[in-house]
Amino acid sequence: MKIKVLTGWLVLSLMIGLSGKIYPQYFRAGEHTTGNHYVNIDPDTTLTGPNNHFTTLPAAIFPIDLNNDGITDVSIYSYGSWTNGSGYSEISITIADTGSCQVAFGNADTCHTPNSTYFLYYMAKSLKKGDTIGKNLAWVNSKLYMYYTNWGANVYSCRHGSFVNDSSGNYIAVRMPRAKDTLYGWIKVTNINFLTYTVQEYACSKSSAAIDEYENSVAIYPVPAGNSVTIETRLPGFTLMVYNPYGMEILQRRLGSGKTLVDLAGKANGVYIFKLVNGNSNLVRKVIKQ
Repeated sequence: MKIKVLTGWLVLSLMIGLSGKIYPQYFRAGEHTTGNHYVNIDPDTTLTGPNNHFTTLPAAIFPIDLNNDGITDVSIYSYGSWTNGSGYSEISITIADTGSCQVAFGNADTCHTPNSTYFLYYMAKSLKKGDTIGKNLAWVNSKLYMYYTNWGANVYSCRHGSFVNDSSGNYIAVRMPRAKDTLYGWIKVTNINFLTYTVQEYACSKSSAAIDEYENSVAIYPVPAGNSVTIETRLPGFTLMVYNPYGMEILQRRLGSGKTLVDLAGKANGVYIFKLVNGNSNLVRKVIKQ
């Protein structure tokens, strides 16, 4: 019996420690579930940007809507130009005008030192399948290069390929920070060379806010409680689970909006945990009965 009591208090301690907002903290490159936004580009799309000389041509751009809201979040961009024996080319990932998206930073340019002729390039991070995408990465909301070249007839030349083509693909890490949570995702890009690239697929996590968006809309009273507790909420639907002071579940019920009365008559005094669950999100409140 003592072992059960200790186990119960351990469960309660862990639940109290996890109470509050719970958001997905990471995503894995190349992986997704049925609950994510996922796009498989079939057939794969290969684009080659222009190498402009006399006639200026538009860049080769592939727009990506990560969270399927009809708005372009990032774009893969390829463009080149040359004149009189000097020129440059680039394949980069650019942020849409909304500025709501960020890309994982890999490293600074190792070819150039900023001066009056050259400026410093910043490279996107190249990930492999299964790599973790989360707070472990460095994030920026500006354009990042995947590949570029600079050349000239009588000046310093440089070629920098941050993305070494991998047989399992190269993955760009992206995220969308928001007030209530952060969406993480990836874009699989292969065949990266000079002005050519291929986009194969991309994925992004969905919002985990759910209950958290309405945290202030849930009231549990009175505190401390007596023989009954009232739950009042505007949430359209959730599952309520109540745990006694020993960590044992004593109630599970599907509830809707409005007021709900939870009967604690005859129950021992102590700390009870009220857990409200909606999808992948939950809200945990501690109630003291005395």
